[in-house]
Amino acid sequence: MNKNRFFLTALTAAAFLASGCDNLALPESLSIKTNAKYQAPLGTASFDLTKVLSPSAMRETIQNAMGGSAVLYEYIPGSENIDGLDPKALTYLLHYPAYNVPIDMSQYISQMDLAGQLGNIEKNFDISAGSEIDQSFTDSISAFTGMDSLNITGNTATVQESSSDSTIEPEYLPTIEVSGGNENFSYSRIYFKTGKISMTFKKTDTYPAGSGYTIRIKPLLYDSSGNLCKEGEEKNINLNTGAETTLELPMTCEQGLSQKFYVKFRASVTASSGNATHTFNISANSQDMAIKKITGASGSASKEINQTVSLSALGSGITSVSFSDAAIGIASPLPAGWTGMECTVSSLAVRNSADTSDVGTLTKVSSGGAGYTVKDIYRWGATINPGTTSSVKVKGTAKITMTNATIDLSSTGTTASVPIGVSFKIKKVDSVTVNLSDLGVTPSFEDSSVSLPDELRNFVRKITFASNASNAEGNPTAATRAGFGFKCDITDTLPAGNTVQLNVSAFRKVSNSGQYYFNQTLDISGAQTAKTVSQNDFDIEFSNAAGAPDKLYLKMAVKNADSFTLKNIELGKSYTLGIKITDVIFDWDKITLDLSSVQPFSGETDMPLDIHKLLEPMHLDTEIEKMELTAFPVYFYAQKPSGLGNAFDSIGFSGKIYLSYKPQGGTDKKFDMIAGEEKSEIPNDATIPLVNSVPWPDSSVSQIVENKTDSNNVAYYMQDADPKRYSAKSNLNQVLMTKLDSSTPMKLNYSVKMTGGSSGVELSRAAVENSGSSSLSIDMAALLSFDFTLKAPLYINPIQLADEHWNDKEDGHYKDILNRENASTMSQFADYVDCIKSVTIDYKARNDLLLTKNTDGTYSNLTVKADMWDLGGSGITKNMPLSPGSYSLPLTGTEIKNVFTTWPFHPDVVVKAGRDFAEGETSQYAADAKEHCLISRAALSSSDALSADVKVTVQMNGDKPLSVTGIATGLVH
Repeated sequence: MNKNRFFLTALTAAAFLASGCDNLALPESLSIKTNAKYQAPLGTASFDLTKVLSPSAMRETIQNAMGGSAVLYEYIPGSENIDGLDPKALTYLLHYPAYNVPIDMSQYISQMDLAGQLGNIEKNFDISAGSEIDQSFTDSISAFTGMDSLNITGNTATVQESSSDSTIEPEYLPTIEVSGGNENFSYSRIYFKTGKISMTFKKTDTYPAGSGYTIRIKPLLYDSSGNLCKEGEEKNINLNTGAETTLELPMTCEQGLSQKFYVKFRASVTASSGNATHTFNISANSQDMAIKKITGASGSASKEINQTVSLSALGSGITSVSFSDAAIGIASPLPAGWTGMECTVSSLAVRNSADTSDVGTLTKVSSGGAGYTVKDIYRWGATINPGTTSSVKVKGTAKITMTNATIDLSSTGTTASVPIGVSFKIKKVDSVTVNLSDLGVTPSFEDSSVSLPDELRNFVRKITFASNASNAEGNPTAATRAGFGFKCDITDTLPAGNTVQLNVSAFRKVSNSGQYYFNQTLDISGAQTAKTVSQNDFDIEFSNAAGAPDKLYLKMAVKNADSFTLKNIELGKSYTLGIKITDVIFDWDKITLDLSSVQPFSGETDMPLDIHKLLEPMHLDTEIEKMELTAFPVYFYAQKPSGLGNAFDSIGFSGKIYLSYKPQGGTDKKFDMIAGEEKSEIPNDATIPLVNSVPWPDSSVSQIVENKTDSNNVAYYMQDADPKRYSAKSNLNQVLMTKLDSSTPMKLNYSVKMTGGSSGVELSRAAVENSGSSSLSIDMAALLSFDFTLKAPLYINPIQLADEHWNDKEDGHYKDILNRENASTMSQFADYVDCIKSVTIDYKARNDLLLTKNTDGTYSNLTVKADMWDLGGSGITKNMPLSPGSYSLPLTGTEIKNVFTTWPFHPDVVVKAGRDFAEGETSQYAADAKEHCLISRAALSSSDALSADVKVTVQMNGDKPLSVTGIATGLVH
């Protein structure tokens, strides 16, 4: 049988007692006829209600009924009374935090987690200034100007007819002189690839030729040494007046021709009948001339260099660029087979596009080179603004000088010129000044993702960063502080010698105002990989400042981004300047609280002080009207922060705090918690003294042991003292015992404002850290003690306390305490119980749970009785005294038989606590019927607070034999 359903139910019937004892052994077969008496001690039967009525179980039950807004602790008083409450009584401490103004700035600042929030902020500035300039131009210098034709002089020939055939030798005929070159060019030999001299003979006389007369002429080519080089085709000359005859003489002599050579003629004439003299005008020119080679050449030729170089590749973002190593090259490669030539360049300069002035300076850094007539490299140094100087001109004069030169045109065709090239290259600059925006670089960024805690903006006037740390009293010490700032990882691919400055700002004063409390410059140069930027000796204004920041607003901007200078960079190459936040320095020194800016706070909240609801889970709510609590002391604490010395002495609270409730069937009522009395109207400006902070236990603590002398114990703050340890105290025993209107819950109402502190409360960091977690708070504490006066006896059903479903019906029937399933099992017991004539149960009762205090200070046990009756139909009712003493409870054979022959057998027990009415006490609520009572905390912690030592005596019926087989099986179960 389930022990939690009371061993005391064994008192209802001997058979039930027997069946409920696991240590009674019944034989398989038995035959007895006797009137003997049998006695057996059955041990201790107790109301084991520890799961329901233990201090911890009741605390949990009441805590669940109150909800999570308040915390309930088991309170163990000391040896002395506190506020009139008996130290032996079961007592609980209720803690209710009403309002809290946190000021743990150290915690708020750490909660900002600036490092965590900024750890993903990374910014790269990719910078590429302009593009490399690499331009080249090619021109040429003619090796022999004017050599596209020869200088040929004409002549006149006279021939006289003769009577015989004859040959006229060259010395008798005119000579045509041919020469090449000019005043600037001469040579020894010239070789033609193609070319001819065309000569026209025109008869200028008017004489007719004699009969049979003909003239045939052959041109002959002689060099200046008289050597015959080439013979032309012989042709008949037209002898008609005015007629023209053309002769051609090739110039392609393998041995070449001298600069001056001659054309001579040989004539063959036939006999004529006449003797006329004929005159011919000879004109000549060169045709189809292509020079193959010239040797022994001397002379010179010049060419003006005038090339425009565009600087647009530098880009529009560059406002100034300086360089000293821009390269200008002048090169004239010597064609294959050419020798004896030299090229010189004079007056070379870089001029502006208008050709009005030189730009920069040129320095020749190298010259010469095999295979070139000239190969000069110049270094150009200049500082220009590409916006105003979009191009420059390279100007100068190139001159070729030939000395005994050979010009072989076999590799160049017919081009008899020397190429000359001009190259212009700017790859690397000494410095460049740019407007980063024009380069497509966003030179700044602002991050607004880091919000500041509301507590900073609502309750803090300013945060002070100081170089020297202040002590708890606010005085500076020799210790130093790091201030506010950032630790960063740096990426810098710029060449050595560059220092880039970043303006780092934080805590923007007003949205979009551009003003910040933190402003520092971060210098980045070269190979640095980590950098720290910080600032000290400044304040960040918060609630009293017009521009109080609500976010960190971290901003980084390249300093002088519109005139940003880089050194030693390569044009067109991309450089990266990157910064990543790795940690935040927030080493503040002082905080000034702006408590005057705290707005008056008001509101209402449910107050879980309806004792009827609190005791309802224990089925005690119907008995509340019979009890009067000795006291229900309630304490209010308006607490200043702990560990901050006298910093808050000028701060206080004023206003009103009251309970509003409505009794069942009554009207609305108000109880002034500051004045400690019920009022129809609550004043608005009651002074609420500020007291020291109370060390409230953590919610994980379940038990508080009273220690009135320990300032770390709550009891210390429940005593009258000077200065005051609590702000207000009230006795709410009457309010607590009031049965409330079910539709109107009790409310705690408050309307409180802070007074004082208009100049701000300044706290050093050392003081705040020493104080721990601090706040300005209003808390309520109450002692709920089961120390009361009975106006009438209490009635408690212990079976229902142990089993709340005990009196529930299933399929229309109560539970059978013998665990029989139905009535069919009853008949097998009928014959067996006739052998028992009667049963007497002797028991000694103990009652240490309910006590009353006598006038002499001693304690007595409260009168306790138990009434038992069967709700199942057996008709058995019994009265059982439970006050300490020895008692006998007889059960007749008929009663025993009724137990076994009635289904279900469902005994119910009601315990009556309190004395009976005295004679003359006509009303159960009369004043003289009251009786002091308390629930003993120590006894309630024991499982046998209500218990009985039980012994049973069985009187056998001698007239009825007992002969049973298998009875053990029938009875034990």
